[in-house]
Amino acid sequence: MANEKLAKDAVRMWKEVQMYMGDRPMNKTDTEVKLAHSIVAACISAPELRDELYCQLCKQTCYNPLRTSSFKGWELFVVAVLNFPPTRNLESSLRCYWEEHVKVRVVVVVVVVVVVVVVVVVVVVVVVVVVVVVVVVVVVY
Repeated sequence: MANEKLAKDAVRMWKEVQMYMGDRPMNKTDTEVKLAHSIVAACISAPELRDELYCQLCKQTCYNPLRTSSFKGWELFVVAVLNFPPTRNLESSLRCYWEEHVKVRVVVVVVVVVVVVVVVVVVVVVVVVVVVVVVVVVVVY
């Protein structure tokens, strides 16, 4: 019976995570604060759900194409860490997940910055060439 209750609680928590992140419509009576509180309360009252929550958040934030959804998932990671740690069994894997995703985000930011700099340089070169051509045309004629 306890395992059935935990399984149902895990499914309910999964739905609440999705609603908090905006990946599932919220019930009319829910708010983000209520959902976060419910998720944290479930994990505090049933410590067996804590690692389940961390795994659910990894699943929801892993290459999530929706920026706002991903951001909400990382918010829930922070809320979870502030309220309870992962078990020792999950801690090192979770740390690796966080480090890897921080690296991916840093690489993406660096690539975007390089592309922007290249575009700016190309635009500046084009403007300089146009100005030189205009000056030459004006001086020659």
